[in-house]
Amino acid sequence: MASKSTGKSVAKRGGTDVSNWKEELRQAAQEESDRTPSGAGNRISLRKNLQFRHQGADIGTELLCVVVDHVYTNAWYDRDFDESNPVPPACFAMSVTGKDMAPIDESPIKQAEVCEKCWANEFKSDKRGRGKACKNKHQLAVVLADSLDEDNPDVIFLTVPVTSGAAWRKYVKTLSSSEVPSWAVYTKMKMDPDAENQTLMFDLDGQVPDKLLSKCRDGHKAGRKLLMEKPDFSSFKPAKGAKAAKSSKKSSGGKKSRVS
Repeated sequence: MASKSTGKSVAKRGGTDVSNWKEELRQAAQEESDRTPSGAGNRISLRKNLQFRHQGADIGTELLCVVVDHVYTNAWYDRDFDESNPVPPACFAMSVTGKDMAPIDESPIKQAEVCEKCWANEFKSDKRGRGKACKNKHQLAVVLADSLDEDNPDVIFLTVPVTSGAAWRKYVKTLSSSEVPSWAVYTKMKMDPDAENQTLMFDLDGQVPDKLLSKCRDGHKAGRKLLMEKPDFSSFKPAKGAKAAKSSKKSSGGKKSRVS
């Protein structure tokens, strides 16, 4: 007569016991988490009242933080911005150095093979005629100064407005001349109250104490990994009535063409 199955026999599957399954499930969960963009919901935004905003609350007109890492991004959208219905970019590129940028393969509607030769990366290509149709921005990963005493301080994300790109690059060069990276110093940010558009100003506010440098270095590694995550294009649908933009003569060998 066949014996009845026991709980122990159920606990095994293909020679793997419960403890090994738990470890396999833990690893699978971590891999799944690694594939999920982490920065989308943990961002600091800039308000018209000169306040910084995080997780639905104003957090002051000055931001003291450590910029643990930063990258360059180019993003072209096939429609106007709608705060109530944000969509991923139609063409997107990112780089640690800002050199040799090109749309990533996942871009739904690539506008060129390389950003340097793209029509949307030329001045006055914006339909309002004042700037570029493609938005060249810096993405920062920051740790708030008052959270450095925590065991695992959060890495939060902040987008530098196009109008503040030059100020940010100048600030980074100042740090470089002092032979310190951004993740080893406190940076104070605030918005220029006299600027017509949202404009960030950056000031050095001293070096991070030696006892906290290891946390900042860890934040630098984590920030780089998160900043280089690709956008989630799964919800992208071409704008109704929108046409693929024309490639410039420079990027198409003198012939006009449409990028599909």
